[in-house]
Amino acid sequence: MHEWSIGKAIVDAVTNFAKGKNARRVLRVDILVSEIAQLDLDVLREAYKILTQGTLAEGSKLNIEIEKAEFTCNNCGYKWTLKDIGDIFSDLAKKYGIVDEEGTIDLPTHYMPMAIHALIACPQCKSMNFSLNITRSVEIKAIEIER
Repeated sequence: MHEWSIGKAIVDAVTNFAKGKNARRVLRVDILVSEIAQLDLDVLREAYKILTQGTLAEGSKLNIEIEKAEFTCNNCGYKWTLKDIGDIFSDLAKKYGIVDEEGTIDLPTHYMPMAIHALIACPQCKSMNFSLNITRSVEIKAIEIER
């Protein structure tokens, strides 16, 4: 599962930060997850819980905030969200979906969020030249430690 590799990267970054600050333990980690990444947050939480065992982050609270994707067409200026193009996204899953180990169909954006630029176009003018407010699939926003 992709969520496990992301969980591992989060745990590694958090524990390296904590060690660098001579922390006794990590109390809380706040992350921002891109809506486009379509991560299974329950799996990510479980991965974090298991992967932190035996580390400075064991027992820490993981707070997850979802970053809503907002698109702006660079051609006509139209603005839209994933909710606005829900049917298009469903069609993309049928056409480009990747079946994972559990039989779930994932869009390529699950593995590489910026692939969205190759998959959708402006609903208004059909241009594929658009901007997106999201630059990462996951970002660590805050780490609370105890010294």
